[in-house]
Order: sequence, then C-alpha cells, then structure tokens
Amino acid sequence: MDWKEQYKEKLISAEEAVELVKPGDTVRFPMAVTPLSLCAALARRRGKVKDIYVAQANPFPAPEVGWWHEPGWDESFHLSTEYPDLLCRPGLDLKTVELRPIEYTLAKKLRDEGTREDIWSPDFFMVPVAAPNKYGYANFGHWVWYSGEYARAAKTVIAEVVEWYPWCSGDTLLPVSQIDYFVEREEAPPPPTTRELLGEVFDETVKNIAQHAVEVVRDGDTLQMGVGAVSMAIGSYLFDKHDLGVHSELITQEMLDLYEAGVLTGKYNNVDLGKLVGTCVTTFDPRYVEMVNNNPIFSIRSVEYTNDIRVISAHDNMVSINSALSIDLTGQVCSETMGTRIYSASGGAISFMLGSMLSKGGRTVVVIQSTARKGTVSRIVPLLEPGSVVTIPRSWVDFVATEHGVVNLQGKTLRQRAEALISIAHPDFRAELKREAQRLFWP
Repeated sequence: MDWKEQYKEKLISAEEAVELVKPGDTVRFPMAVTPLSLCAALARRRGKVKDIYVAQANPFPAPEVGWWHEPGWDESFHLSTEYPDLLCRPGLDLKTVELRPIEYTLAKKLRDEGTREDIWSPDFFMVPVAAPNKYGYANFGHWVWYSGEYARAAKTVIAEVVEWYPWCSGDTLLPVSQIDYFVEREEAPPPPTTRELLGEVFDETVKNIAQHAVEVVRDGDTLQMGVGAVSMAIGSYLFDKHDLGVHSELITQEMLDLYEAGVLTGKYNNVDLGKLVGTCVTTFDPRYVEMVNNNPIFSIRSVEYTNDIRVISAHDNMVSINSALSIDLTGQVCSETMGTRIYSASGGAISFMLGSMLSKGGRTVVVIQSTARKGTVSRIVPLLEPGSVVTIPRSWVDFVATEHGVVNLQGKTLRQRAEALISIAHPDFRAELKREAQRLFWP
C-alpha cells in the first residue's frame, strides 16, 4: 500500500487516540518535548480512568487542563520523571511524581538482554514528529533522545504531526509503516525570543565563573556543555576560539550562535568529522530551528550514542563542562539534591565526565557558584550534607571553577584538595573552611 494511503487510514483524533489507553497501561512521552494535543486529551480523562502510568522526563502542565502533579491527579495517573526541572519539582516535593534514577545508555540492557525486568518498554509511545516526506518517513526533528528506541520497543506508537517541526539528519527517521496512528496538530511556531546583551543576562558572578572555565578550552577541542546560566555564559566567551567541535547531549542556543560565527566547525573531530553532534537542540526559536533544518552539519543522534562513554572517550581533546550544586573539600560533587530534597538528576554528567577523562587530551570542568541563598551559604562545604547524592566521585573530578578562580584536583592529596578548593571559595567562608579542613585532614 502507498504510504499516503496508510497515513490516511491511520489518521485519528487525539481523543480517539487516548481512548485506546486502558488501566494498567504505561504511556511514554519523549524526553523534554511533549505531544501537546495527545497530552491534553489524555489529561482530560482524569477521573474517568485509573492506574494509567505516565512516564515523561519533564511533566509540563497539560495544555488547557492543568498541572499533572497537583493532588488528586494520582487517582488517575501515576507520574514518573527521569530528569526533574523547575516545573516538576513541586510534584517531587508533594510525592505525586516519582523519580526514576537512570543512566540513559543502560536502558538497552533492560530492553534487549532479557536478564532483567523490562520496565522501560511502554505500552504506548506518543511523540511529536515532522510530517512525512515524499518517501514516507516522518522525522523526530531536533529532539531525539531515545525516541527511536521507544518507537521500536512500544506496543503502540502514536505520532503527533507538527507542521513546523524541522527535518534533521541523524537518528531521526521513522517510517510511516512503523507508526500505528497519526494525530495532526495545527499550531503556529513559537515567536522569536529577544536576544539580550550579555551584561543584561548574566550577573558578575556567572560571568566570572565562565571566564575562568574557558581558560581550560583550547582551539580544536570538542565540547560538551550542560544546562544552566553558567553554561550559557561560557558559550558567550568562546568567540575568540577556532575550529571547535561539539559532541554533546545538548546543542544549546549559545552553540548555534558560535556555529553562525564560524567558531564551531568540527574540523578536528576524529569521530564524526565535520559534524556537530547532539541528541537535541535546546530551542524552539524559529530562527534557530531554521538554522538546523535540513542542515547536514548537525547530526541529531540517539542519547544511547551521544552519551556512550566509549564514544565520548574515542574523541581526542574532549572537554566536558557541567554544573554542580555543592562540592566538599575532598572533591565529591553533588548535582542532584539539596540534602534529601530532589532538585535535579545526573543527566549526562557522569557519562561525559568519565568519557572526557578517558579521552586522549581530554579535560573536565565542574562549574559552581561559590555561594547560595544570596551569599549566606557556601557551596564549597567541608562534608556534603546528609542525604546528598554524590553525582561525580572525587577521584574523577578534574578542574573546578568558581567566580574566584579555577583549580585542578587530579593527583592531589586530601589536604591539597582542601587547600585548592578553599582558594576558590568565597572569602567570607575561607576561614571557617580552613578550620574544618584542619579538623578533618590534619593531626
């Protein structure tokens, strides 16, 4: 059958699609991007269904319906997330959202090896896509993550067609024949965002951290950068570099600015030569979406490729830059919790830190503001607060940058590590940290 005929036969409404979901089923939305019509239609079944398990990385409010994490929703839906952000932290605090700690690249062990319970493969995978091309392939656009893996593993795939989604190369294609149902979404693209001047966006603390962190970056390096204000600022201080590459979980808007300026070329990549590789492009701004649309230099790959430690370490001069919430004087890095309160997740930090340290010429940088709570609390602490999750073990920590400088911890004793970290702590807390270091590490 011609794919266009298949498409017509599979085309249903969002309401018809969610009626297929039965009690006990698991519905998976993709990481960080939501099929809005399907999400809203499913949410409107609140009170009409029970025990639907909804797995999505960022539980956004269901459009025109409300917040998933509010009390009462769990009578119909059991929600879990792999990567908390600002929007779903209230649900985690209320215990109406469960955290699923994962390492992205290990999901295939659950799916494929058969020696563990497969709690990864969903009954339904609902995903936004670009409209099929003339050859009968839909496209995941600029947000892939593990959409291809879910589409192959799910019992039923429902694709929400979004007219303005870009076409990207990489692990992005999904044939019409492998999609069970289509839902069409009529929606205008988001409006352009206003780009402000650097000094209006970042405070002096963030700018100083960024300037210290970029001291570690050299021409020809391949970069990975995480999310957050410091990472955004770092991108703004790389315009004097030459021929940088990207192998990253995230291709940020700042990276796109660097590409447009000719800084990112991938010229010296020894893996994926001449490509800028990530599993998503973190913007919906039409100008940037158009920049990656049908642009072969951008390779949008599965997270099981981008975050594979073996792939990362195969790059020469791989530089990984990630943020932290706190670090103790031995070098243990916490990026996920504030004590026992869940704030974030490890994401790709562990994979990129390990892979970059195993890379020939590779380096890693932990970026952290020296204080929190308007300067009343030091983020460099003698010991991590009880309940804190150690995201990066101290033996793998390399460079650490605050607004007061950058130091290296590799090869140093506990005393030397403490002295180095105290030197980049906020001056208001150095005396106290020195006293605690004396108590912990000196006779």
